[in-house]
Amino acid sequence: AAPAPALKAQVNTQVQISTQPSPFDVREAFQSFLRQTQMRQWSEAQRAADQIAAALGSGHVMALRAQAYLALQQDDLPRARSQYLQLQQALPEDREAGLNLALIEWRSGDRDAAANRLVGLVQRFPNDPQIQALSQNVRAQ
Repeated sequence: AAPAPALKAQVNTQVQISTQPSPFDVREAFQSFLRQTQMRQWSEAQRAADQIAAALGSGHVMALRAQAYLALQQDDLPRARSQYLQLQQALPEDREAGLNLALIEWRSGDRDAAANRLVGLVQRFPNDPQIQALSQNVRAQ
């Protein structure tokens, strides 16, 4: 008798290609932004910030926060001030925006504006060591 033919497994020869873009993970992009800024890799951090702004819109608080921080780190005080003011309009009680605006005002030479902003910050955040330190420095000058 002839041997029985060997059974062959069926092989799927169909290839599926997705034309849908992979979903953008904003949290991962922001975590990447934070990692890059901690390592002072500014161009990579800028790319991550630009991705966030492209995905969410340039007026989204996460995009504003990233762009403002980069501008401050690059000593672009007018751009940083503009971004933080927009952030503060969206989130009036935002500690970071208020603190950085006071710092920008101080570094720009507007000592009175910095002192006035810090008075409000100290009232809202009386136990914040960064706000206390900046307030003391402003009063001492």
